[in-house]
Amino acid sequence: MHEAISRAVSDVERIHSTWIQCERARDITGVLALCSDEIEFRPPDAPPVIGRVAVSAYLMQGSAQIHQIEISDRRIRVSNELAYLTANYSTTFSSLENMTPKTTAGSHLDRK
Repeated sequence: MHEAISRAVSDVERIHSTWIQCERARDITGVLALCSDEIEFRPPDAPPVIGRVAVSAYLMQGSAQIHQIEISDRRIRVSNELAYLTANYSTTFSSLENMTPKTTAGSHLDRK
């Protein structure tokens, strides 16, 4: 059982690390490959975007350039056979339409 828990924790850490790398590289396909079909994306100053197809379309229309991603309060928990990570984030970005950097903050959950 201990080995299964260690493997689940490693998987969650790998997924989170891959997510951040893809996000920094603006690899939308890579980010969405890590998501379930029921993904919910909650952009700042806009209503939630729900579902892989809708999130893909939303992200493809943008031109955000990520400058920095900061992760804090990162915790991995295991409950029965489910491992999950919760964390707070702060992302600084700009767009072609508005080169002034903007920072957004929130929290996210990753599970395996």
